[in-house]
Parts: sequence; C-alpha cells; structure tokens
Amino acid sequence: MGCRALRHFLTIFVASSTTLVLAAQVRSQPPPRAPKSTEQPNPLAEVLVTGSLSLSTIEVGDQVRFWLTARNPSTQSVSEVRLSQLDAPGYQVERLSWCAGQPRWSASQKSVVDLQRISSDSVDLSACAPLKDELKPGQSVTVWGDLRGRTPQELQTIVAVVAWKTADNQESELAVPIGQGVVESRLGRLWHNLRDTLKDFGLPLVLLGLGWYFQRWEQKRAQRKEEEEKRRVHLAETWNLMLPTAHDLMTKYYMPLAGAARRTSDYLARYTNEIDHRASRSTARMAFFYSLFFQRRLREVFYSIGGFHFKSRVGEELAVECLGQYQKLYYGDGEVVQRLHGAAAGRVELLETVDSFFAKLDGSSDIDENITRDLQQSWKYFQAWLRAPQCKEAVIYMKGLTALVQYEMNRPYEYWYGHSEKLLLDGNAENALLSLASEVAKAPERKDFVKEVREYLAASKNTQLPGINRA
Repeated sequence: MGCRALRHFLTIFVASSTTLVLAAQVRSQPPPRAPKSTEQPNPLAEVLVTGSLSLSTIEVGDQVRFWLTARNPSTQSVSEVRLSQLDAPGYQVERLSWCAGQPRWSASQKSVVDLQRISSDSVDLSACAPLKDELKPGQSVTVWGDLRGRTPQELQTIVAVVAWKTADNQESELAVPIGQGVVESRLGRLWHNLRDTLKDFGLPLVLLGLGWYFQRWEQKRAQRKEEEEKRRVHLAETWNLMLPTAHDLMTKYYMPLAGAARRTSDYLARYTNEIDHRASRSTARMAFFYSLFFQRRLREVFYSIGGFHFKSRVGEELAVECLGQYQKLYYGDGEVVQRLHGAAAGRVELLETVDSFFAKLDGSSDIDENITRDLQQSWKYFQAWLRAPQCKEAVIYMKGLTALVQYEMNRPYEYWYGHSEKLLLDGNAENALLSLASEVAKAPERKDFVKEVREYLAASKNTQLPGINRA
C-alpha cells in the first residue's frame, strides 16, 4: 500500500515540474518581429514626369490643353524644376500656367499670364519661371498650358524636356512625351470626319445601298415582266380579234390583188425581154388584160377598205410608194391618159376571165360597142407604152409591190406554218425600195425612214420564229 502511494506521488511531481519548465521557456522567448519592407527610398535625386493632351486632333486655329505632372520619388530634394523646351511642330504656345510667379495651377491661383505667342516649332522656355523652385521628397506638382494649331501637321509626338538641379547643384534633363497630336486644315478636318463617318457607317450604308439597288432592280424586273405579260395578253387578245378580219382581207382583197400584180409584172417583164415585139402580140394582150385587171382589183381594195392594212406600217408605206411610182410611170402626168385607163379599168369585172375580156376588146357581136371603144383606146396607148423606157422601170416597182403584198398577207399565219414569211425581192426591187425610202426621208418628220426600211428588210429575211422548230 505504501509503495503504491509513493509511486503516484512521484508521477504527479514529475509532470508538474515539466509543465513549469515549458512555461518558463515560452515566457523567455522574444516576440516575433514584423517583416521588413522591400521598398527602399531612391537615394538618387531624380524627377518622374508624365504628360497628357486634352485632344489628339484639332483644326488650324483651334486650341488644345496639355498637362505636366512632376513627382520626386527620391530621398533628396531637387530644385528649379522647369520646362526647358517644348517640341510641338505645327503648334504655337498660347498660355502657360506657371509663368510669372505661377508655379502651378490650382483653384486658388487662377491667374494666368498671357505670353507673347511663340510660333517656332521647337520652343525655348528657359526664360520662363520654374515649375517648382524646390520639389521635396515624395512631393509632386501639376501645371498646364494651351497650344493653338498653327499649320497643318501629320501625326506626331509632342515632347517636353524637363530640367532640374540636385542638392549638389548638378543639372539633369528628361524628355517626356506629352501625347500624339494632329493639326488639320479645314478641308482635312472635313475629310477626317467623313472618313470616320464612313468607317463607322460605310459598310452599313453600302449594304443599305446594295439592298435598295437590288430591291429596285427586282421591282423593275417584276414590272417589266408584268408589262411584258400584259403586252403578250393584249397582243394575243388583239390578234384573236384581228385574225378573222385579217383572214377576210387576205382572201377577199389582198390575194386577188397580189395575183393580178404578179401576172402583170410577169407579162410586162416577158414582153420587155423579147427581141421581136411583132411576134409577141399575145404577150402584150395578156399584159394589157392583167394590168387592167390589177387596176380593177386595186380600185376594189381602196373603195371597200380604204387601202392597205398590213401588220407593219413600214410595209404599208412602201407598198403605197411602189404603187404611186408605178402609176406615175404608167399614166404619166396627163389627165387624159389617166381618165382613159380609168374608163378601161371600169369595163373589167372583178371575176373577169381572159376569154370574156378579149371578147370585149375584140368587139364581139354581143358586146356593147362603148365597152369595146374604151378598151381599144386604152389598148392603143398601152402598146406604145410597152416600147417606152418607162415600162422596164415600172416592172421593177410592180415586182416590189407584188412582193410586199404577198409577204404581208401571209404574216398573220406565221404560227400556223411554224415560220415567218420571207420577203422575196430581187436586187433591183430592193434597191428601188431603198431609193423610195430616201425620197420619203427628205421630209424632216420622216428622217428616220431609211433606217426603218433597212430594219424591216433585215427582219423579213429571218424566217425563224422564237420557240418554234421548223419541221
């Protein structure tokens, strides 16, 4: 029992002693030190200078302000901190806030000395007061000045040279860029603004313009398509109405007239080409019959429908000109001859045959003698005319008239046949048509008629219809 108690007492004693020793050791240790600062004041006397411009681009005559801030980060004071030089090409100095006893600009010191304007590009400001007489460690000073644009100048950097003296009277300088500036002329400023505007809005404006142009183009295309469709529908409706009329005109008037004209030109040409005219009496009689028959059919056309109604107005005019030239060569200028042939043509029926006509001409027993007399008088003149030079020339115009009537009377049936009709003209007839066109074009209001005739003749040689393949 006693031994056990003794061991317990010794354990407690040892533990208490250890605790006391540790506590004493803890109390004897010094407190932790704060970490040392790594930033050390600069022992060298120096000045840090920064600058800025209120505007980067101005116009000639406009004003811009600049700021300079000088700070002493060293452990020594510096003195006579001044702006020794200002390199500002294109600018002139207007005002400086620190001159004449104004070392800095502050709310309490607003008086600014107006300097004499210096227009040199590199300004020497050594005569001006310092920015700060003494700049202590950690101290800074801010000054400002006004520059005015003098001449146009491209982008350039304005540089200020700041000088100071150290405690041992050593001088130092530092070149500081204040900022980049541009001096523009009025025209240049306008161009600059326009360029900036185009840069910001150019692409949208181009896209807007392209959109507007495409929309207008699409509208015009749709309008042309609509107008073309309307024209096609109107043409189809008109043609549906005119085709029966054109067919009636062709069968009743143009076809018989074209047949009589063709026979007339054929017999006249045959007679003029025969060597022995005494042996060609039958040819002359046939030519006489068809010339009167042509006149009778022509009278029916003009009395019934008023003239030619072709698909082309140019074709109508050419036909009328050919007819007038033929009649001028046939009748001449005498009224008696015209009345003579007119009376003879009146004795010919619309359905006259060769046999019935020669019976009238030869005076058969059953024929009225007045009819025979009118025909004989016209025949006598006709025989003399056959041997005249006018006859050969008249054949050319009769051939031209025949070709025109045949061409125009078949044009309404182009889509029936699947191809256009071709104007069948020989070289002499085509030259005669162009000659007539030249005469017509002498009138001021018809000066383009030759061009119209050439286009008409060129189109008449193209027999292919659009969208139609000929079998």
